[in-house]
Amino acid sequence: MSQLDASIPPDGPVQLGPVLLPDGKQIVDWEFAEPVLWSSLDVVPQTGPTWLKLHELHSLTGLVPILLGFLDDEDEDGDEDAGGGEGRPWDSGELEPDADLSEADQLDPAEVIASSWHESLDEEDDDPEQLEFTEPFGLRFPGLAPATEEWLNADAVAAAVDSVKSARIGLIPASRPADVLQLVGFNGAVNRYDSPAPLVTALRSWEDRFGAVLLEVGFAHLRLLVQRPPRTLDQAQAIAAELWAMCDEFWTPDGEGLTTVSEIADCIVGSPFWSLWLD
Repeated sequence: MSQLDASIPPDGPVQLGPVLLPDGKQIVDWEFAEPVLWSSLDVVPQTGPTWLKLHELHSLTGLVPILLGFLDDEDEDGDEDAGGGEGRPWDSGELEPDADLSEADQLDPAEVIASSWHESLDEEDDDPEQLEFTEPFGLRFPGLAPATEEWLNADAVAAAVDSVKSARIGLIPASRPADVLQLVGFNGAVNRYDSPAPLVTALRSWEDRFGAVLLEVGFAHLRLLVQRPPRTLDQAQAIAAELWAMCDEFWTPDGEGLTTVSEIADCIVGSPFWSLWLD
């Protein structure tokens, strides 16, 4: 089923295959008050395993599940607890949905990520002090990383989602997880991008090359479940260059914000999660 075939569930509980979600409501955007997604009212029991079942049902339902993060979940150290939450952006409707994905369709991921790489550097691109952020690469974007091939086994995926903290779950009609940001009107990177299209383009490419699917969307935070993570430091460094280019900080599991390619590379070897904070 495609995004066009699916519809946002009505207020109340939702049954999708064997999964029964508790009471929820349609979330509307703040400008036209049109439904954008369905959201559970409270945290969903066994959040991670429930999300995984819903993700696996996507081809039948046309609905992409995401965990909903909130501004108040993000503490001063940049640690998003994902402990349930309420408020901005979901309950306040701070969303500007755009069902037209043509802009993202026309963008090239290599060009998008390279552009973000150079915009992340100061105007004086030849400043040698900037090399500390981009090592082991220079100041020129090294190009897209090769695709990874080794999938996490079912036990590893189950262990990863079991570790996810309790959260509310949202459902969005979408053809693929990467498109969700455009369809819900994510504004978390408004200070950096004019629209979510560049992020959608990068997420689509990461889905294809690394099996990285959108797991959680917060006020200015994205978390991905990575089903084909890098297994070597060389692989990780190439991917870390892309992650560094597209986010302001990369969060470790304990909430530390990493700001260099080498730090990110060390963190993602074998890791099933990527957490990006955007400004």
